[in-house]
Amino acid sequence: MGYNFLLTQSEIAQAAGRSQSSIHYILNGDRMPSIETALRLEKATGICREAWFFPERHWNPYIPFDNIQSCSRCPNRPARINKSIEMAETHFEQAENRIEAFKVLVDIYRTYTGVKGAVFVFKEVVPEGFKLLACSEPSGNQPVRDLWPKDSFRELHESALNEQTIVVPHFPYEISESIADEMNRIFHLKLTSILFIPRDGLLLLMFSDKFSLSWTNTGVKNAQMHIERISQLWKEYRKTN
Repeated sequence: MGYNFLLTQSEIAQAAGRSQSSIHYILNGDRMPSIETALRLEKATGICREAWFFPERHWNPYIPFDNIQSCSRCPNRPARINKSIEMAETHFEQAENRIEAFKVLVDIYRTYTGVKGAVFVFKEVVPEGFKLLACSEPSGNQPVRDLWPKDSFRELHESALNEQTIVVPHFPYEISESIADEMNRIFHLKLTSILFIPRDGLLLLMFSDKFSLSWTNTGVKNAQMHIERISQLWKEYRKTN
């Protein structure tokens, strides 16, 4: 389907200050734009920057997809997740309100990992327990509490301090009874799977009460790598505040 309002490749190139050949490769899906180029394309065309990075998730008439799919099915998913984190890092570093920017970072990470039906919670590991930083969505109409006290979650807190990753694809199996009790105390709902990754004082907790999430060893390692990058941003922010 054609659109009368679309610019030509040469018009996009001129408006974005890029060569026509580079625009050609981007429009054909053969090349991903840099963050700066995506921002220029957004300004030149009015199409949001996310749609230039992830046309399979966001409508972009310049890069049409017959069937828009989630990033979990995209053959370039690892590269696109890395690009999304780069975008989040840039936003975080330039933002005046780092708390709000961190929530945006979490939302970008949640969206582009392509995991549906899962809740992402980021907590700061503090002496008192776990302090809420950002949450992708409330769990079962119950908001995630601002502080999970250490006295109520001693084993989880110790695991976080030791940076112990916990992977439970089928809750509560393959997990100690004490940690399962602590998890139930946190969420007050029937969980099916949990991913618990602490790094440098930052905790990612991803869980689902709808269905089991299957994590491969590679998937867990990639998640650990992403959390390490995000935790570095948080550490730099904490140093200056």
